[in-house]
Amino acid sequence: MLFGSEFYAKLEKMPAWRHSLFSLVLATRQYPNFVLWAEINQNPQAAATYLNALRLGWQFHADRFNHIDLMQVYEQVEPFLPLDLEDYSEGDSFAYDCGVLIDAALEGIPLNAKYGRDASTASMASVIRLCELKHPEQAQDEESLLELDEINHELEYQVDLLLKVLEPRSLENIRELFAMALQDHVSNIGLENTLSATDFSELFDPRLDQQASEVAQAAQAHAEAEAAAEAEAETQAKARAKAQRAAARAARMAANAANTEDSPATADASGETASIDPYESSPRGKEHHGKASDKHHHGDKGDKGNKHDHHHKGEKHGHDHDHDHGHGHGHGNSHEHEHKKHDHKDNKGHHKH
Repeated sequence: MLFGSEFYAKLEKMPAWRHSLFSLVLATRQYPNFVLWAEINQNPQAAATYLNALRLGWQFHADRFNHIDLMQVYEQVEPFLPLDLEDYSEGDSFAYDCGVLIDAALEGIPLNAKYGRDASTASMASVIRLCELKHPEQAQDEESLLELDEINHELEYQVDLLLKVLEPRSLENIRELFAMALQDHVSNIGLENTLSATDFSELFDPRLDQQASEVAQAAQAHAEAEAAAEAEAETQAKARAKAQRAAARAARMAANAANTEDSPATADASGETASIDPYESSPRGKEHHGKASDKHHHGDKGDKGNKHDHHHKGEKHGHDHDHDHGHGHGHGNSHEHEHKKHDHKDNKGHHKH
């Protein structure tokens, strides 16, 4: 069963107004106990004041726009409660428990206090006291006492009450809690409970139904407005993210274009693209290229180079060798060797003629 540490843990987590409602149900259920005490003490005003406090408590919870001062209500009923007696009879003790309940129901909200556990204990105390009177032998042993039907019925009732109080707040739920207070038309110690809906006409006022409908509609409109605002915020967030991605893409494209303009291929004055000599990219390459070019232009400066030059100038048959030795890319020494061999053959031919 939920009753025990788990029960009180759930009870303590509730806000003060739920504690008040929990206590109010128990106080209404135990009203016959207080009435009996008032009758024994010939104090009918005490019973009437207690009933008025119950009515105002239910009206407070049912009417969201009420102007009820719960602290003032408690101050009106407090003088009739047996809370400071020096000697308590059995009847006084039952009435005392009723006083704890109405106190928890009325003062909890103004003081923002959680008195639900006090109310639970007071209600159980009345049942235990009754069992001690009815079953004196079993009352001596705690385990035997907890096995009694009266105790188990009280435990089950409080568990069911807690779960009902934890439901979402609504006029319908409050009326169902009121019906639960009058369940079986008996108090927690078995006294007849003559209260009815007629005694709490304010709780069933049609005006409250209209008010509840308007509150529900306003809540629905508020929920829809919040949903629409969230949807709009999400749409705007997606649009911003899309714009940021587009801006980032444009920035990358601009960067790529700038890198392309700074690449080794450049345009000459005619608009055509000219390749940059790779030898120009480093001092060592430029130096090497210069030496190779000089060697290719001037040969070995010996007799073979002179013969080759003389042969080209004096050849009658006009062999056309259009070799540009000043731009010797890709020819190297092999090209020079080819010319030497060719030059030698031409010289032979020349002497033969």
